[in-house]
Amino acid sequence: MSGMTFACRHKQSDHPEIATFSVSAFASINATRALAAELDKPEMPWFRASAFLKEQNQVDTVRFQNRIIIRSNSATAHYPKILCLRNNHLGLKLPDGQQAKLFINGEKEPVQSLSALTFNEVNDLLVYQKWEDLAEASAYPESHRVFVSTTHKTPAKNPVRTRWEQYLRANAVSDHPLGQTSTFSMNKLLEATFFQNKLAFIERTKEDYLKLYDEYSTDIDLYINGLPVDAKSIEEFTSGKLINSTPRSDVSRNGQMPQIGNTGF
Repeated sequence: MSGMTFACRHKQSDHPEIATFSVSAFASINATRALAAELDKPEMPWFRASAFLKEQNQVDTVRFQNRIIIRSNSATAHYPKILCLRNNHLGLKLPDGQQAKLFINGEKEPVQSLSALTFNEVNDLLVYQKWEDLAEASAYPESHRVFVSTTHKTPAKNPVRTRWEQYLRANAVSDHPLGQTSTFSMNKLLEATFFQNKLAFIERTKEDYLKLYDEYSTDIDLYINGLPVDAKSIEEFTSGKLINSTPRSDVSRNGQMPQIGNTGF
C-alpha cells in the first residue's frame, strides 16, 4: 500500500471577508503547546511535521477492504525523522547542514538538553519543520523546532506511546525505522544470489530452485500469492514458476516478510 500526504500552508487573503486561518489541532493547555501554536499562525513559515500528545492513547485507524489503514491525522501517521531514542534517552538525528531549536516546558534550551530526557518523562512532543522556499523562512536559521512538555509521573502504557517508543528506538539504529521494501525479478534474484545479496532473503540454487537463507529461517513470515506458507513450500518452486519476490524488512518489529508472486503455471 502506498500513500501520499500533502501539507497545506494557510495564508491571509487580501480580502478579509474570505480570509483563511490555520487552526491548531490541539488545546493550548500548557506553555509548550501555547508556544508551538504560535508557529501555526498563517504568517509563519512553519508546518507541524509530527505531534505526540498525552491525551492521544489509541491509534486512529479505519478498515478498508480487509486492510487496517491509519488515518492521516493519527498520532502514529507522522513520526519525527529527526528524533530517536538512544539508551532510553531522546536524541537528535539531523541531516548534515540542518539545525534545530529546542524548547522544554516553554523555555528555550540547548539542543544537548534533549539527551537528558527519557521518553517516560515526555508528556507532549511536537516537531515543526520550516518551509524552506518561503520568503519568511530566511528569518529563521534553524530548519526544525522541537517542543517538549515533561512529567514527573511515569505515564501509563498505551498503543500510541508504545509505537512511538518503538519507532524512536528503531530510528536510532536504522535509516529505515518503518521498514524497507525491495523487489527482485527472477533475473535480479539470480544476480543477488551471485553477489550474495541477502536482502533478497531467498537464493536461486544451481538446480534453478528457490531456497530461503538459513539465517532467516527462524524469524520470518513467508507468503505466496498473499497466503502464508512455510519455508519448505518455497523450495518446491522453480524460478520459472515465479514472477517476482518482494522482501520487506521491518526494523521496528524485527521481522521479515518475503512476498512471492506465482505465475500460476
